[in-house]
Amino acid sequence: MKLPVFKTVGASFSYIIAHFLTIVKIAWLPVLAMLAVQLLVMPDLFDAQQKMMDIDPNADPAAAFEHMRPMAAAAGKIYLAMAIFYPMVFTGLLRHVILGESPRLPFYFAFGAGELRIIGSTLLLLGLFTLVYFVGVVALAAIIAVLGMLAGVLGAAGASVAGVVGAALMFAWIVAMIWFCLRMSLVYPACIGERKIGVAASWALTKGSTISLALYWGVWWGLMILMSIIWLALMGIGYADLLVELFNNASDPQAAAEIQRKLFDLQRSLWSLSDLRSISFVIVGYALTIVWTALMVAPAGVAYRFLKGTQGAGSN
Repeated sequence: MKLPVFKTVGASFSYIIAHFLTIVKIAWLPVLAMLAVQLLVMPDLFDAQQKMMDIDPNADPAAAFEHMRPMAAAAGKIYLAMAIFYPMVFTGLLRHVILGESPRLPFYFAFGAGELRIIGSTLLLLGLFTLVYFVGVVALAAIIAVLGMLAGVLGAAGASVAGVVGAALMFAWIVAMIWFCLRMSLVYPACIGERKIGVAASWALTKGSTISLALYWGVWWGLMILMSIIWLALMGIGYADLLVELFNNASDPQAAAEIQRKLFDLQRSLWSLSDLRSISFVIVGYALTIVWTALMVAPAGVAYRFLKGTQGAGSN
């Protein structure tokens, strides 16, 4: 069954609007817990990153590795928190979208079989993506190496052909990776709907709907990117300007390094809660995290229901 893009987009918007308070009830506490961990850990992470940036390039590798340990420890705490709190949000929202189950309390803060299936599916996906990525890279590198040898034998004309073929193969590999991502885009809804690791179910459900899913997810990713641009512009923090400046100076290592340091200093100040700007950044970021989560998880659940044939969204 092919996904009806416009109908599914409309159903997703209808669900989000009609059940927005339920979405907030499910998401607010896990997202707040994640934010609390970030506020506690980010200063240590920034301190470790600062020490790494200040290391002499010619320093002893053992000393550099010693500086990496606190950075890895801080990052590990954040990833552990993500592995606990984000599955809660995903499971709570998808149980509402797919099964019509609402939390009885004014919050959702549980960790059970659904959350474990989300984690298991995530680990399996990481393994699959790593395997597919490296197999593709190795195969592409081997083909390009063969083309390079042929170009050396055939001369200028052969080099031109090899360049075109190599570029076409690179494009085909990127398309293949996107295609694989689309086939796996309903793994989490399948975890809840099928009550098992959702990789196989997502693969089966999305067969024949790759183009439809590309258009469908393009709507939601485009909306989130637009919201991010507007947010950064309204906050007036200069982050977007620095990113543009970094892109324009990519060919100048010294200038790029200086811009990267400015980006680092800006990020550090935004998490410091030392002034009204940083406090506003954290509060607005918290609210937008709930909205962004809704814009990714709810549409996935709605698309799953359409492809399963149980059209509609959410509880009655």
